[in-house]
Amino acid sequence: MKIYFDGVQIDNSAITSLHQEGSLFADSFKLGSTVCRVVRMSVLKDYVISHPTSVVIKDDDNTTRFTLQIDSISDTNIDFYDYVLVDKMVNLNQVYNFSALATPNVQNVLNDICTILLNCPAPMISYGNDITISYSSDVTARDIVSWIAEINASFARIDETGNLVFVKFENGLNTPGINVDQCADFKLGEYHKIERVYLELATGTAYYPSNYSGQHNTVYLNPYNQLFSDSGNYTISGMVEHVYDEIFGFEFYSIETSRSSIIQDALPGDLVKFSLDGTDYPTIIQADWDYNSQWIGGYTCMIETKQQQETSVISNPVLNNIKIIVDRETGTITQQINQMQGDLNQATSSFEQTANSLEVRVSNTESGLSDAEGRLTNYETVVNIQADGVRISQGTTGAYVMFTATGMQIYVEGLKTAWAEADGFSAYELMIGGPEETTKWHLHEANNGATLMFLRS
Repeated sequence: MKIYFDGVQIDNSAITSLHQEGSLFADSFKLGSTVCRVVRMSVLKDYVISHPTSVVIKDDDNTTRFTLQIDSISDTNIDFYDYVLVDKMVNLNQVYNFSALATPNVQNVLNDICTILLNCPAPMISYGNDITISYSSDVTARDIVSWIAEINASFARIDETGNLVFVKFENGLNTPGINVDQCADFKLGEYHKIERVYLELATGTAYYPSNYSGQHNTVYLNPYNQLFSDSGNYTISGMVEHVYDEIFGFEFYSIETSRSSIIQDALPGDLVKFSLDGTDYPTIIQADWDYNSQWIGGYTCMIETKQQQETSVISNPVLNNIKIIVDRETGTITQQINQMQGDLNQATSSFEQTANSLEVRVSNTESGLSDAEGRLTNYETVVNIQADGVRISQGTTGAYVMFTATGMQIYVEGLKTAWAEADGFSAYELMIGGPEETTKWHLHEANNGATLMFLRS
């Protein structure tokens, strides 16, 4: 092992401890990981002339294994410095303004990110390179790299030379092997095989294949990935099918061993297979190792099959129309449902959400069998929730709920008609509707003594 501080090799006897970490997953398999390698190093102070800005770790044969930068330095020990070193993936943890690009498609934005933030050549994108990306002030460069990796059924990492690469999950003949006899506390966990891809957006769901039997695993895609859209030559369903084609059949096992022989040139995300009684069990490498003349430690990839509640679309003969509109420019989501039962009545409900408010509106129109009867009744209830309270209106007369430090106050037509505070509540009769209406509403305490509700008289 050779370690260089800003290009100058330091004496290995100065290193009192060396540990590396790198994980792609927390508890379930996913695409689009942006793994960052972390190395924790303790160095005797007598050997440090000045703190480095970059650290390169090489094998004895001068093959580069790590190209790192300083994340933090601790000077709490009298004898040595504690360094936390990270690769360049952390440079992407910032919003990067690419709005000035003449053609802000995936490849051009990635080129810009790699040039400005990573100082490395950008990898060429095989799928979705011409998709246009809309600039947003709350999206980081790392988000964008994750999106690109996901639509290409891969994950992103920084390689040994400091370049950004996208790596696919693939089973192959060149996967290195470890005999279980060389492991301590070996645990063989769940078998995973990817056979389905599923994406749920505000505008609906897309999944492939449609006749899935549920025998093995589903990969749930990121609903916040802005690259999943119907634009140009791409459709959401087509993109989901593409991801399926790339990842279908990938298999691995959840495996845990506290101590094992370590594949010395392995990187987080690579595969290693454990051999037991003539059978190979591949798993995904997640590093958590120490160095003592060689890397030592174990492997932990104990992830579980992710199960997600999925939306089911059920045919209904009385349901005429469902409309969902996502307006990214104004930051508004609108959902509207229209229902008609024959020619007798029609109902409409709508839900509108912005960053500052929610509005739920329900209306019902009941008409007679013929115009001669002249029977027509309109009914509408609107609930609008904003920062200052909840507005409730029914018909033409509205009620307003104001929250206070000790409870809430209810107003109708500007008059306080009911209030609830910490020591109880009081109420007048609430007249909701036109002046000719006789329906009254009363405020009551629910059985649990902590909830208020309205009852129609």
